Amino acid sequence: MLVQKNIWKLYVLFAALGAQFYMPVILPFWRQNDLNLVQIFFLLSVFSTSTLLWEIPSGYIADIWGKKNTLVLGSMASFIGFTIYSLSHDFWIFFIAEIFLGMGTSFFSGALEALLYETLEKLKRDNAYRSTLGHASFLEYSSEAISSILGGFIALYSLRATMAITVIPYAIAVLTALSLKEVNIEHQDEENKNHLREILSTCKYAFLQKPVLRNLILIGSLIYTITTILLWIAQDYQQFVGVPLFWFGLISASLSLATGFGSKYSHALEKKYNDKLLIIISCLAIGLATILIGFTTSLAGITLFLVIRLLWGFFDTLTTDISNKHALPRYRATILSMRSFFFRLCFSILSPMFGYAADILTLNQALLLTGTIGTAAILVSFAIFGKHWKDIHES
Repeated sequence: MLVQKNIWKLYVLFAALGAQFYMPVILPFWRQNDLNLVQIFFLLSVFSTSTLLWEIPSGYIADIWGKKNTLVLGSMASFIGFTIYSLSHDFWIFFIAEIFLGMGTSFFSGALEALLYETLEKLKRDNAYRSTLGHASFLEYSSEAISSILGGFIALYSLRATMAITVIPYAIAVLTALSLKEVNIEHQDEENKNHLREILSTCKYAFLQKPVLRNLILIGSLIYTITTILLWIAQDYQQFVGVPLFWFGLISASLSLATGFGSKYSHALEKKYNDKLLIIISCLAIGLATILIGFTTSLAGITLFLVIRLLWGFFDTLTTDISNKHALPRYRATILSMRSFFFRLCFSILSPMFGYAADILTLNQALLLTGTIGTAAILVSFAIFGKHWKDIHES
């Protein structure tokens, strides 16, 4: 069966997404091209804006035009973005590259997970989705870890070479996406369909008709924001506790691997414990670990960062599986993209507040405040979930 081959091809796409050779040295690369901090943060803003603008439309496009086609577009957009970066030296050309990269990220989001689920569903193996997605995420984060270490060595030869080499996995991604087999496309008089109304209808379905999806998006947004803030602040914390610069790349790789292992083995507990309990424990553990980091001024704090990344990998795979089971096929990719949209939006709104707190307080105090407020918000979100907890097990 041709659709069976989708699984290993999707594994290749997950691994390609993680192959970011440039990431450990992106700041020196920008500096080498005479960009100041204002321009650097402007580029980050352009990427975030492009990603957010395309996030929900890309999921909708995947549902009505096909996940395969959307993944081809995402691969091509990322390939173009990194090719532009590897050949250019000008801020405004980088600006254009970031638009393509944001678009590529959005077109991967939702379509990748949805096609994997629908492939397994077609093969009557949808019960294996959590373990399969966990393995795919493990490959992605392992690729990220390996490419980060290699990228550091490549940068000793040339910073630009890290961008050029990143083009290769995305070229492979384009070819792989083109060879995928489409599983399920909703054809419903596309020429006469009001697409904006359909997107709004999907939002209504997720937030009003399916409270379990709404609540998972709410809780997921909080957890994503906390864990992503910690990911970005990890290097500052390492400097704060006196980690030698030599170890930064290895610690970064370890954080990626921890996320991968959390994803890979998330299915191991599903037969022993119900999903409600697993969500509660993982969320509270992340909140409490963040509080503990706020009290820690030694190398032991690095261990807590690893624990949090492990828990995020576990939580993300768990809730993606639940979301897939509760989403109607014609809404699936749109809902997964909507989920990513709110994750990124919440981070974009709240992360500057952390930055402000870190400026006026010490780093430890800012982390303690983040952990305390985050844990309180998690508890409130649990209360909002209320009677809908039981819906997690009904799909």
